[in-house]
Amino acid sequence: MVSVSSDPLRTAVWRKLVLQPLVWAAALLGTAIPWYLSGHGLDFVPYLLVLVGGALCGMTFVNATLGMKRTGLGAVIHFVVAVVAGGAMWWLVFRGNTIFDDSPR
Repeated sequence: MVSVSSDPLRTAVWRKLVLQPLVWAAALLGTAIPWYLSGHGLDFVPYLLVLVGGALCGMTFVNATLGMKRTGLGAVIHFVVAVVAGGAMWWLVFRGNTIFDDSPR
C-alpha cells in the first residue's frame, strides 16, 4: 500500500493542524476580509464565513476553559470573558454607534 506521506511525523503534524478549530476560524475570517474591505461585508457569503469562524473561535475558547485542571478557575474565566464580550457588544450597538459613521451603508 502506498501512502501519501512516508514520514509519520509530517502526517501527524498535518493531521493535528487540520483538526484545530482555531486554524479553520482564522482561514474563514481571513477569507472574509476582502469582502469587508471592498464594502460588501454584509453579503451572504462573508456573513456566513464570519458566523462560522466566530463559532469556531468560541468553541476553541470553551474547549480551553473546559480543559483547565482547575475547573473553578476555568468557570470564572469563562464567565468574565462572556460578561466583557456581552458588554462590548451592548456598548457597540447602543453607545458606540459613532464608530461606524464612516462605514458604507
